[in-house]
Amino acid sequence: GVSSAYLLCLTDKNEVSQQTHQAFTLLPLYEDQHLLQLVNQANHPMNKLDDVPIDNALASKISEKSFAYRVGDASMQPEFNQSDIIIADPMKSPTPGKFAIIMIDDKLVLRKIRDRGRDGIDLVPLNEDWPIL
Repeated sequence: GVSSAYLLCLTDKNEVSQQTHQAFTLLPLYEDQHLLQLVNQANHPMNKLDDVPIDNALASKISEKSFAYRVGDASMQPEFNQSDIIIADPMKSPTPGKFAIIMIDDKLVLRKIRDRGRDGIDLVPLNEDWPIL
């Protein structure tokens, strides 16, 4: 019931805050098995692992369908480590230079999209030990 400034010792005023303004938004957290469940059972509700709080300023820049995703492997190191949590927005179009979660052979992979012109695109891991798809 007090301000964060009081808790951080930035003020001596310990008045109860009259405003109840939530400074964050909760995003559902999914891992590969949760997203695969969504793909395989499109009309069934998807179980989430947990909720992840994000700042409202960030939440205003993403769609309502956005979710948090736990990276499942080391293919995107050093940018993303295994078990890092990233935000995915399925309403944004995948474009070259951006990252995308893609289903290939019943597996999900996080890759950077690279344009090959007339030859299509490459799905590039940042870790050189992983193959380009």
